[in-house]
Amino acid sequence: MNGSLKNGSTNGSHRNGSSKNGSATHHEEKLLLSRKRVAEAIAEQPWPKKPRILEKTDVSRWRLNDEDGRHRWVYVEDNQALKDWPQSYAEKYYLGLPLGLPDLPPPESPLDAATNGLTFFEKLQLDPGEWGCECGGPMFLLPGIVITWYVTKTPISTFHATEIKNYLFARADPELGGWGLHIEGESTAFGCTLSYTALRLLGVDAEDPIMVKARARLHQLGGATSSPHWAKWWLAVLGVASWDLVNPVPPELWLVPDWEIKVFCDRAVKWITSNQTAEGGWYGSWGICFTYAAMFALESLAGVGDVYETSAPSRKGCDFLVGKQRFDGGWSESYKACETMKWVEHQSGSLVVQTAWAALALMEAKYPDVGPIKRAIRFIMSRQQSNGEWLAESIECVFNKSCMITYPNYKSIFPIKALGLFAKKYPDEVINLEEED
Repeated sequence: MNGSLKNGSTNGSHRNGSSKNGSATHHEEKLLLSRKRVAEAIAEQPWPKKPRILEKTDVSRWRLNDEDGRHRWVYVEDNQALKDWPQSYAEKYYLGLPLGLPDLPPPESPLDAATNGLTFFEKLQLDPGEWGCECGGPMFLLPGIVITWYVTKTPISTFHATEIKNYLFARADPELGGWGLHIEGESTAFGCTLSYTALRLLGVDAEDPIMVKARARLHQLGGATSSPHWAKWWLAVLGVASWDLVNPVPPELWLVPDWEIKVFCDRAVKWITSNQTAEGGWYGSWGICFTYAAMFALESLAGVGDVYETSAPSRKGCDFLVGKQRFDGGWSESYKACETMKWVEHQSGSLVVQTAWAALALMEAKYPDVGPIKRAIRFIMSRQQSNGEWLAESIECVFNKSCMITYPNYKSIFPIKALGLFAKKYPDEVINLEEED
């Protein structure tokens, strides 16, 4: 490790008031000793053999081991053990296998549709009581796990290596080569560096056509040293790059005090209204994008009594949303809206999750015209499958305006919530699925 890093920060800042000569407290000495013992223990272990990469695995042999909410996929090779541990509906669902569930009675009302949705969704509940959920989207998470396995000399099973390789190959840009920041983005130095590194650690041949194409794309993007901080940090952890390459993190960030929280409802409302755009929308940080933000903004305003009839910001927000409703009753918004900070419709048309967000926003704000809400509910019901589920559509969420994330459970949670709230607020309204706009 570089000497400057061993000596800590260069500005003399130290936690717990220790002196500038680097003297450590008793607690710090114990922590350093513990880390040293772990490092020595790892160093004494032999390097495990690289896993053998198969063409594919038998997906019927995968099981999800749930240890107090910690989910770990296990490949069952023994045939008797396979019989003793049958796949659950949840495991089949995550693996894309048919569930064989019977058709449910066709819904005659939003409440029926919500009940059907819940009937399906509860089949995916795991034994301890929670639901599993893929954290897909970002392309920099999986390589970090592979690198961690490697540097800690953790053996990687043939079956895990095979599925990781197949997943990353499937996510490679078919035209330009390489990988992006997220699964729907263009290839970047960040994505190429980490995914390529992970695949090589797994033993994938450098001359595989996908690897050759990815390597060429990485060179076009300036090489691994053009990657941002996270990639450089992982390369340094792996030992293939100097720690001098890693962008420094100011030590002051670790010294920020724990400020007392003094946020009151009036300040929150002021913040919400001051961040409303001239058009009436709000920019969303975790979901895509203006639809998602409108749901929370209008619900929050309603919580203090600011609804359509009493609040100008609420009226403006509702009118903005209604103006974006499509001919089929749905809403459609692309992740490009997160990047441009302007409304951008998704190329595939109306989307169930965003339609549910918009419907919830209008209902919470007590929008006086039930027509747009009914059209939204009818659209949600029309997309529901005969077994109660809704199929995956576009990616739903984002962070830092640029990295998209899949939250698969959203396609059950928010439609069920929207249908249930409609049934509660408008019990006498009839939804006719055969009605044309």
